[in-house]
Amino acid sequence: MLPLFARLAQQGMSLLGNAILAKGKAVIEDKLGVSVESSTQTLEGLIRLKRLELDHEEALQGFVLAEREQELKAEALALALALALALAFADTTSARDMQTRVNESANASWLSKNIAAVLALVVVIGGPLTLVLTDDVDVRIAVPSLVTLVLGFYFGTSASSKIEDAVLHTIAQDE
Repeated sequence: MLPLFARLAQQGMSLLGNAILAKGKAVIEDKLGVSVESSTQTLEGLIRLKRLELDHEEALQGFVLAEREQELKAEALALALALALALAFADTTSARDMQTRVNESANASWLSKNIAAVLALVVVIGGPLTLVLTDDVDVRIAVPSLVTLVLGFYFGTSASSKIEDAVLHTIAQDE
């Protein structure tokens, strides 16, 4: 595919080459009604391809723009995911740091030192009980997620998640 693109670009038909890269040779050949590969072998074929490129310029540009739009959407989704993960990492770290500071404080009451643990205990014990008592699908999906979140906060996560957290932390610091 790249040698064909290089030949087309060399002949001043980069739009045609980009359209082939975006949609595939078969789609473009079907649209133009010509074999692009064999047309690049002769001067008459190249002239015909150039004429077809000019005649179908709008459609070829549409193929290239649609492909670029998909690439931009994928990039935006990846950036949004990276941002969400970085924010989640920062949020968890902040909550753990706050809990540590409260527990180390000599002036904090028993309730302020233990309220998070009591609430976590309620979630961990009440979660399975809720699953037994309900048939609601949304609750059956949400409760295990909540219990997992609470347990992950107190006992950490898997080694691969720790590596992921370290990578996200590094990315967040670089930005």
